[in-house]
Amino acid sequence: MPSLSLRVGRDAPPWGFTLVELLVTLSVVAILAMVAVPSMQSHLAARSTAGGADQLMQALRLARSESIKRLTAVTLCSTRDPHAASPDCGGDWASGWLVFVDTDRDAAVGGNDLVLKVGAVPASVGGLTEDGGARSVTFEANGLAGRAMAFTVTPAVSDRASTGYTANVWPVCLTVAGQIQIKKGSTQPC
Repeated sequence: MPSLSLRVGRDAPPWGFTLVELLVTLSVVAILAMVAVPSMQSHLAARSTAGGADQLMQALRLARSESIKRLTAVTLCSTRDPHAASPDCGGDWASGWLVFVDTDRDAAVGGNDLVLKVGAVPASVGGLTEDGGARSVTFEANGLAGRAMAFTVTPAVSDRASTGYTANVWPVCLTVAGQIQIKKGSTQPC
């Protein structure tokens, strides 16, 4: 039966890595990481902005469908604090929004109004504005909107002149007929 023995000395095969091999490998990994990080940041900005635009579109669709279902006015408005115990309309869109049954048609949450949904802009989104400065839209029982609106969802990118910013601006368009559309890129306004 052959015996297993450990070879010690000059004839032993090399095990492990040399310091030079380790440094070369780490250098290659560092260069690949420097190349990958900017494109990954752009991708993450695009995904978070798209998610914010989609959440706003879902809120607009909910308001329209509930107005048709309930045969009454349903309003979507901006809110100062979507996390408040009883949120109200006001503030800018970047804070969040409310969808509620507007029984008295005053575009403000009152005693008889039923809040259906409260939404907040994701923290990863740079901003949300309504281009005309409107703070609310009311959908009538037939699904028509009280006004056309053009929202702009922007990414959280520090360099607004970069292609990572301009390519990831998402306009959300609402027509008076109640049609909702998302367009990608700041060169495609509503």
